[in-house]
Amino acid sequence: LFKKFYRDGIDIALNICDDGSQRDPASGFFEKNVPLPNMRLFRVKEDIGFNSHGARNLLMQHTQTEWNMMSDIDRHYSMQTLNDIIRTEAAGQLEQGKYYSFRDQNSTVEETYSLNEFIVCKADFWKTGGYDEEFTNIHWGDRYFFDTLGKVTTRVEQSRWKVAYVRGARDVTYDDILTTQYPDDNTLIHPRGIW
Repeated sequence: LFKKFYRDGIDIALNICDDGSQRDPASGFFEKNVPLPNMRLFRVKEDIGFNSHGARNLLMQHTQTEWNMMSDIDRHYSMQTLNDIIRTEAAGQLEQGKYYSFRDQNSTVEETYSLNEFIVCKADFWKTGGYDEEFTNIHWGDRYFFDTLGKVTTRVEQSRWKVAYVRGARDVTYDDILTTQYPDDNTLIHPRGIW
């Protein structure tokens, strides 16, 4: 995909932030794939449990593009969707003051849009103050961010942009631990007393 857009004269970048994963560090991806000049890996050194909020804030601090697509690693996008997103941005058809959501391609409900995958202007992202990192280690806080984003922008639902969830919801349990743990792809263990 990157090489294709290079040939077409469209400059895009891929920034990945590993939030301190011990089981599957993102560095393995970069070891297996020769990074292009516009691919960068950021890694939080300390595993402090669930840290998606901090990772996303870190990426938005270092992004060098006006428009940014935020996504978790366990999402899949078709080439058609990615091509359309890049062409839409390159044509200047994204508007500041709006953020753009994706259609959940696996949903049987017609009007189901994904929550945490979106495209946003960097300036609009920071008008919210970013994600609240007080929620670090807690699987919650995204809706709080989107409530704030909705006060400074308008959501535009892009039904032609589709996302597929690679992994379903995890079984949640609680234990006397300090940081959220992920022993396997289906299990999440929260520290007891968080709620």
